[in-house]
Order: sequence, then structure tokens, then C-alpha cells
Amino acid sequence: RGAIIAVVCASLTTAATIGAIGVSGQSLNMMTSVVPALLWVLTLANPIHIVRRFQSESSNPDGRVAAALRSTLLPCALSSLTTAAGFLSLTTATIEPLREFGLFAAIGFALSLVVSFTVALVLLRLFGASRWRSNARGVGDASLQLVHAAYRWPRATAFAGLVFAAAAAMCIPFVAIDSNPVQFFDDDHEIVRAYRS
Repeated sequence: RGAIIAVVCASLTTAATIGAIGVSGQSLNMMTSVVPALLWVLTLANPIHIVRRFQSESSNPDGRVAAALRSTLLPCALSSLTTAAGFLSLTTATIEPLREFGLFAAIGFALSLVVSFTVALVLLRLFGASRWRSNARGVGDASLQLVHAAYRWPRATAFAGLVFAAAAAMCIPFVAIDSNPVQFFDDDHEIVRAYRS
């Protein structure tokens, strides 16, 4: 079950990011075509940490979700946001494909944080069975309330998840493939001349 939760979170993050690429009107080039595989691998980390923390707790499902949230929110947030910031720094590059790669990778990591602390926690809570209790505060309260709502209305939650996945999938056809490796250089650039000769 833990592996399934991690895979679901990574899949949703990757699909949403590909959809963002398509909706933005950008095409998949040599750099941005790497983004889905990169996100698929790296965004597995957050839900795995959350699931592992949940499994290490011995209290009831509510307490386990709360403990997992409290102990992983800050580390996972720092990890995701600093990684996103690192990729976002690539938007200062002079090569357009590299800027696009940095931008969409950063968007993907930001999305992964949101998905991990909504979808993963909801799925963890739905796998348990106990009364709702929460000891978290601030952001933790909001996340746990979302989990509680999902537990109370599982069909509506499943429907919302399917709508989100369908919306992401519907954006994928807008993605265009662009494999010309020299179109981002000036016509008189030595790389273009060498490529055409």
C-alpha cells in the first residue's frame, strides 16, 4: 500500500506538470523532455518519507497521520522548495530550452509538495479506521481537516481525484514535440554552420 501511495503521488505530479507544459504552449524539446522522468524519480521521496513515518507509529490511524504530518512537513517542504529554487535558477540561463527545463522542473517540485501532503495523507487515512483526532496546528490542521473530509466522503474524494487526473490527461495532447537541436542559435552561429555542413 505504501508503494502504491508513492506511485500515485509521483504519477499525479508528473501528469500535472506535463499538462502545465502543454497548456503553456511550450513544446517538448531536448531539455524539457527530461522533466517527466526526472520528476517521476525524484518526487517519490516525499510520499515515501510520509508513508514510512506513518508506518513507524503505533497509535491509532488519526494519531499516525498527525505524527507523520508533524514530523515530515518541514523537512519535506525544505527539501522540495530548495530543489525547486535550484531548478528555478536555471531560468537565468541564456539558452531557452535550459530556461524552460528549469521552470517546469521547479513547478513540478512545488506541485509534488502539495500532492504529497494532500493525496498521500488522504490515502493513508482512508486505509485506517478510527475516530478523528488532531493535535497538529497551523498548516497541519488544514491538511488534517482535508484528510478528515476525505475520510467522511470517500466517493466525493475519489471523484475529485479522478477529475484532477482527467484534467491533467486532457492537457497532455497540447504538448508539441520539438527535436531541432540548433533552432535556438542564430543562423550565423558556428554550431549552426557546423550542423548544416
